[in-house]
Amino acid sequence: MCNVKGYLNKRVIVIVLIALFIAVMSAVTVALSDTASGRLAGIVNSATAPVKRGMSSMVDSLEGLYGYLYKYDRLEAENAELRDRIAELEEQTREYDAINEENEQLRTLLDFGKRNESFEFEEVSVLTWSASNYNSGFTINKGSNAGLELNDCIVTSTGYLIGRVTELNKTTAVVTTIIDPGTNIGAEIYEVNELAVAEGDYRLMQEGKLKLTYLEEGTQIIEGHTIVTSGRSGMYPKGLVIGTVERVIKDSEGLEDSATVAPKADLEKLSKVYAITDFGQNS
Repeated sequence: MCNVKGYLNKRVIVIVLIALFIAVMSAVTVALSDTASGRLAGIVNSATAPVKRGMSSMVDSLEGLYGYLYKYDRLEAENAELRDRIAELEEQTREYDAINEENEQLRTLLDFGKRNESFEFEEVSVLTWSASNYNSGFTINKGSNAGLELNDCIVTSTGYLIGRVTELNKTTAVVTTIIDPGTNIGAEIYEVNELAVAEGDYRLMQEGKLKLTYLEEGTQIIEGHTIVTSGRSGMYPKGLVIGTVERVIKDSEGLEDSATVAPKADLEKLSKVYAITDFGQNS
């Protein structure tokens, strides 16, 4: 656009010079008319006529171009305003979506709380994840000052088990997740009421999964079964969902069958979670 305007300015200068030339020639024509040199005046008029017509055409073209540039600048300004308005509306939409998501989480937590009326919750946020390849955990933004204690369970708003508090400070705490190799949870196969143990495994941790061991002899476990906390240890309340059986592994020597479990909680997308600070007589 700047090149167009520069070109336009050059054309204006040329046109002004031509206009001055025509003005001078017109003055000469008038002077010659006054001195009765009609033939010379006619020659001058004939010579300048094409220039005058060209000037008129150029003036018309420039007027049209100036009109276009004026409209273009107006459209540019209007487009800038529209872009700003669209950006503002997009930001409002993001805020609205975030509020909706938060409200949905609270409604879900409320439903979960109604099913477990003895539970007391504390909302916490994930600050940082551990960077080690040998464990799975993260730091949350609340600690003992907020009423948290060691071994408090950390869950999603739907009640899916994430892990437990293993380190406690006044304003922060460290949570070890259920896929950590040090995890050992008394579990139950919900559909068939069989007891087992859900534990972390170094290899499976890399896949974001955990292992189910100590299956009962002749177990009826199959893929798709739901694994929940048994509540027998007293550390975890009964009935928290751990995950879903992904694969049943039959021991070739008949020593011990096991299963691979995929956590229900999406451990890669945690931001706001909940600590169960008290679960009463649930266990």
